[in-house]
Amino acid sequence: MLAAGISAAALAGGSYLIVRHNLLSDSLHTDVRQARRNLAIAPTYLREGPDALRKAYERTGDFLTVGVVRGLPFSSTFSVGLRQVPADLRQIVRRGELGYQRETVAGTHYLVVGGPAGKGAELYFFFTEQTLRHELAQLRTILLADVGLCPRIDATVFSQALKSIYWTSETVSSDHAWGIDFCDGMDHSAGQDGPQAVRCVRTASP
Repeated sequence: MLAAGISAAALAGGSYLIVRHNLLSDSLHTDVRQARRNLAIAPTYLREGPDALRKAYERTGDFLTVGVVRGLPFSSTFSVGLRQVPADLRQIVRRGELGYQRETVAGTHYLVVGGPAGKGAELYFFFTEQTLRHELAQLRTILLADVGLCPRIDATVFSQALKSIYWTSETVSSDHAWGIDFCDGMDHSAGQDGPQAVRCVRTASP
């Protein structure tokens, strides 16, 4: 039964990891596509300055923008700035490449995608993954709700229950009896000379 318990835990954990990987990958692909579109239109608006670019981005999607144009930083909001852009990501963008990194800012989870936007310009887009993280937390709770729950019994009725096998009154043979494992809910045959737990109960009055 231990193997079965481990298998159930592994299955639940494995299912969660697969779903988590797929959802995070989908989020990445969607946000990278949006970032590529943002970078494609950036040079046109940057001719008029960062304000024109910010206004254009307000009409294209739900993300925050941080940029550097000819050495001068700008941001679409006070909540994120150049200091929140990961240093490793900046190095990638400075090499003329598109890059991404997940970052948490003030408790909010972001996927940060950055890339060059013409000569002397680098842009970084903060896509929130807060809803996705919340959904993953709920999924993890659902999948792993019963894994590791021990003892599996109503503690309000059976207080101080042990994580152990409890003897029943039914015998298997002259020297073996049935026990109930309060962790996995399965019955077990054990030698009567073994140290198992007991709980006194009585029949309820009609």
